[in-house]
Amino acid sequence: MARSPTKGEIFECRVARLLHHEGAFVRRAVDLQMHFGEPFTVTDVDILALTFSASLQRKVTVGECKATEARGAASAADRLLWGTGVRGLVPGAERHFLATTRPASDRVRRLARRLQAGVMDERDIERRESLLGLSANDLSGPHDPALIAAAKAAFEVARRDDDLKRVWGFVRADFWFSDPVYGLKRAFGALRLLADRWHPDLPVDEVKSLRWLAQEGLGAVMISLVELAGDCYRQPADVFERRLSERLAEGIASYAVMQDLSKEVDRYVMAILKESGVDPARQLDRLGALNPRPPGYAEPLLEVLERLARAPRATAELGRLADERIAADRGSPSYPSAPPIEEQTVGGQLLETVATFLRGQIRIPDGLLRPLLTDRPTETAASSSGGGSAGVPTGHAARVESSKQATHESMESSRAPDAAPGGPPSGTVQSPGEGSETLFESQGSDEDSSATEEVRQVER
Repeated sequence: MARSPTKGEIFECRVARLLHHEGAFVRRAVDLQMHFGEPFTVTDVDILALTFSASLQRKVTVGECKATEARGAASAADRLLWGTGVRGLVPGAERHFLATTRPASDRVRRLARRLQAGVMDERDIERRESLLGLSANDLSGPHDPALIAAAKAAFEVARRDDDLKRVWGFVRADFWFSDPVYGLKRAFGALRLLADRWHPDLPVDEVKSLRWLAQEGLGAVMISLVELAGDCYRQPADVFERRLSERLAEGIASYAVMQDLSKEVDRYVMAILKESGVDPARQLDRLGALNPRPPGYAEPLLEVLERLARAPRATAELGRLADERIAADRGSPSYPSAPPIEEQTVGGQLLETVATFLRGQIRIPDGLLRPLLTDRPTETAASSSGGGSAGVPTGHAARVESSKQATHESMESSRAPDAAPGGPPSGTVQSPGEGSETLFESQGSDEDSSATEEVRQVER
C-alpha cells in the first residue's frame, strides 16, 4: 500500500499549484543527483517554473520549499544561499525563491533582496491563493499530491528495466538541463521506445507506467516546441529554417565540426580512389557520405513550428494546457474556481496538430497521445491514477466521474483504436476548422525509415 505524501511534498505541491495558476509551467523534484551523478546535499530542485512571454521568450525560476521545523534543519538563510547555487546549475534560470511554512522575518527578506531572490511564507501564499480563487484544502489539478503515488508506482516498474529507467532519468532530470533541439530529439527517442513497448493488453501496472512516462515525455516535447516556436516567431523564416535544419542534423559534435570532418574524409577517400584508378565521374558519387543531414521529420516539424508561431499567445500556454489535460486524464481536473487558461480553443487545435505530427512521424499510438486529443474519452479516475492517497486534501473524485459520464456517449463513436506495437498508426486527426493533416503522415520512404531509426537511437 502506497504511503501518504509527506508534509513537505504537500507543501511543494501547493506552491507548484499556485505558480501553475499564475501562468507558469511547473515541475517538482527535478533530480540533480541523477543528472550530475554527484551526491549533493541539495538532492533536487524543489520547484522549476517556466513562463513564456507574448513573444515566446522563456523565463526560468527555481524554488526551494521549507516545510520542516525539526531541530537541526537548515535555516531559511541557508536555503536562500543554496538556491543561489542551484540557480547557477539550471540553464537560463534568472531568479530563485524560498517558500516556507514559517513566517519570514525582515532579516530573511532583506537577505533575499540582496541575493536577488524572492521569499513567500504562509501568509503570502494564502493571499495569492485567495486572489486567484484557489482553495488551500483542494489541491486538485496537475500538482495534486494524490498523484504522487502514481509517479512512484511508475518508477517501481521502470527501475526494473534498463530502457525504462533511462526514460525516467530523462523526463525527471536530464531534459531540464538540455538544449531545446537536443532535448526534443531525445524526447522523440523516448516516446518511440515507449511506443514500441505499448499495448493496451499489457499488465495494468505496466500500462500505467508506460502511460505515465509517455505523458511526462509529452510535457518535454511541448516545452521544446514552444521554445523553438519562439525562435520561429522572432527570426526571419529563411534564417530559422536553415538554423533548425543544422541543429537537427547535429549529433554529439556541432554541425560545423561534422561538416569539417566530412570534408576531410572526402579528401582522403578521393585520394585513395584516384590512386586506384577509379573513373573521376564515379569518384564524385562517393562525396558527401558523412555530410550531416537533418532527419526525415525536419520539414513536417518546421510546419508545426510555423503554425505555433502564428498563434503566439495560445502557444505560450500549451505546456500548461497539456499539463491540465494530463492531470484530468490521471483523475484530477483542476479546481472549478481556478483561473481558466486563455486561448483554450486555439490551444486545443494546436495540441491536436502536435499529436498528428507525433502519430505520423514518430509513430506514437493514440493510447499514449490521449491527453492531446480532445475527441478521445479518458479512463475513469480509478483506472487512470490508481486512486488518491489517504489523508490528502482533494475533493475532486466526484467531479471526475460526472464530467466524464456527461461526455462519454457523445465521444465514444469517434474513438480511434490504439495502434499495436510495430503496427500501422491510427488515422490522422482533423483539427477544428482544418482539413486532414496529411502533411504530417509518414510516406514510408527510405528517408523516413532512416529518420525513424535515428529517433530510435537518440535516447541511447
